Amino acid sequence: MSHKCAICGQLTTTKIYEGCVVHCCQCGCNIVAKQSLGNIIQRKIVEFDQHECIALARRSPHDGVDESTTRVVLCMQCGQPTIPKQYAVDSAIVIDECSQCELVYLDPGELENMQMYVEGIDLLVLKPR
Repeated sequence: MSHKCAICGQLTTTKIYEGCVVHCCQCGCNIVAKQSLGNIIQRKIVEFDQHECIALARRSPHDGVDESTTRVVLCMQCGQPTIPKQYAVDSAIVIDECSQCELVYLDPGELENMQMYVEGIDLLVLKPR
C-alpha cells in the first residue's frame, strides 16, 4: 500500500533493505518502523568504506536538536507531528520519529549515514588511534 511521503508529498514505494521493509520515494527519503531500524543498523550486508565510516564517527556532534530550524513532519500513518531526535548522543544525525506509530522518517542518505556511524564507532573501539 502506498502512502504520501511526509517530507515531500510524493507516493512512497516499498523496498527491502538489509532484510527489512523500508518505504521510500523519489526524493530519497526513507521511512522505517523503529523496531526494524536497529536490525538494519546491525546488519552488514551493505558495505561501506572504513575510512569514511571512521570520519563520520569522529564528526563533531550537534548540541542537541535545534528546535528553531526543524521542520514539521507529519506522520504518513496517523498525521501527528513527528519529534526530531538526535540519533545518538555523540552523533550529528537528526531523525524524525512518530511516537504514536513508531515510524522513523529519514532524509536522503541518513539511513546509510547511521549505518556508517555505527560501523565507524565499532572500528574506533576495535582499533583506537
